[in-house]
Amino acid sequence: MAYLAFADISFLPPLNLYFILKYFRRNHKLHKAIFIPAIAFTVYYLMVMDKFEVVTCSVLYASYSYPLGSFYGFFYYAPVLCTVIFLFNRIKKSEDETKKKLAKVLLGGLLVVSVPVIAAFLFLEFHNDKLLAVVESIMCKFAFVYAICLGYFALINKKAIYE
Repeated sequence: MAYLAFADISFLPPLNLYFILKYFRRNHKLHKAIFIPAIAFTVYYLMVMDKFEVVTCSVLYASYSYPLGSFYGFFYYAPVLCTVIFLFNRIKKSEDETKKKLAKVLLGGLLVVSVPVIAAFLFLEFHNDKLLAVVESIMCKFAFVYAICLGYFALINKKAIYE
């Protein structure tokens, strides 16, 4: 089950970035390359599935042990960071008020989801790595806010969706 969870969430950041790029009509054939790390990790983790271990599991969080965790984290958070930077730029540059408003909503949701990650790295500076060990699980709870933002985005922007 841990493998399925990682396979599933591995595609969320690149899928979100791809969605944002398409919405703002930034089309390039290389954009699909952002899925390569997710595919690579999914295949790799399938081959080393026996190395996955649920270390702690509670109602609020789960802690996993898996190979190449830091490497995975880099490729997981890179599209999130790219999306945040892209949305900041779109907010500054966009002349379309609806797109600017929706970019703010999505950016706000992404920043809320990023709170546990930022807090975990701040705690790490004070030699407390407990939050970092469970950050993926806690982010899933915070991602509910982003799901609401995406729902709002879809309701406000339904005309463009059907085009």
